Amino acid sequence: MLAYTEETGSAIWPSVDFVNVMSYDLMNRRDKVTAHHTSVVGSTQSIKDYTSIGCPAEKLNLGFAYYAKYFTTAGDCGTNALGCPIVPAEKPDGTDALNSGAFTFEKSNMISASNATLTVSTDGTCGPEKGKCASGCCSQYGNCGTTAEHCNVACQFAYGTGCQGPDIAGSWQKALVEGTPDEEEGGQYYFDAENNLFWTWDTLDIIDRKYTEIVEDLGVGGVMAWSLGEDSYDWSHVKRLAQLSGGGGGYGPAPVTPETPTTPEQPSIPEAPVYPAPATPSTYSDVPVEEEAKEGDDYVYEETCTRRRVKKRSAVHRKRGHVGTSFYA
Repeated sequence: MLAYTEETGSAIWPSVDFVNVMSYDLMNRRDKVTAHHTSVVGSTQSIKDYTSIGCPAEKLNLGFAYYAKYFTTAGDCGTNALGCPIVPAEKPDGTDALNSGAFTFEKSNMISASNATLTVSTDGTCGPEKGKCASGCCSQYGNCGTTAEHCNVACQFAYGTGCQGPDIAGSWQKALVEGTPDEEEGGQYYFDAENNLFWTWDTLDIIDRKYTEIVEDLGVGGVMAWSLGEDSYDWSHVKRLAQLSGGGGGYGPAPVTPETPTTPEQPSIPEAPVYPAPATPSTYSDVPVEEEAKEGDDYVYEETCTRRRVKKRSAVHRKRGHVGTSFYA
């Protein structure tokens, strides 16, 4: 981050084609209270942070997050879900305290357990499409096991046994139905009082607002996302962003369809003059007229040439790559 100052920025921006601004994870493991991890207000500030140190807005790509984040609160947040204290999400040594995480918009996270397959899995995988573990916990990423990574951190209660902590997957299903829009800051959130979990993510309506209020109003050059595959349940976020941006690709302004060029009028070619044949055959450099011209012969153009001779000379010079416009035959 030492490079992103007003002094050094001016040396960086001319050398890059574009800058992807990751305007998400704005609430992370080092925060102390709940907040939107990607909102209209937060994303706007991210863009302004770059333009304030000299980066042209047209070189910036606004980042969109195709996932939600959750944090464990220190207690009941009541009616004040935003700004509520959280349980430390990071240990003093910088490692994950396993009290927070992310949920993507992939099929495995978007299907309720009530609509999922509940047969026993035989290959060590688990989840809505795989079934339940024969033994042990079903991790967030669909693997059966008994470690803390399997049984904590969004362990899937419906697809195994031994999960510890809150039912993160079940809480996410409630958040999808009961989430609340924050019209002032432009973010979607939900507080699960039963499990003391705070959720934050983008909806399609928020994507619309970001595009209008940031990309268009601030003259931002493009958009990007983390990540396309994380929206694979129905691709709704991908499709909305593509629709808003006109389906174009690459950086810079949208391509302009050029006008159909008109065919310029071709100049007329003057009729070649006809030179009279000499009364008697002519020779150059002791080469008879009737003798075939060869590569390497050096002739000088004279009006006394016969037209037949000019044809031969023209052929020789064309082969050499020295055809001149003064040769007519």
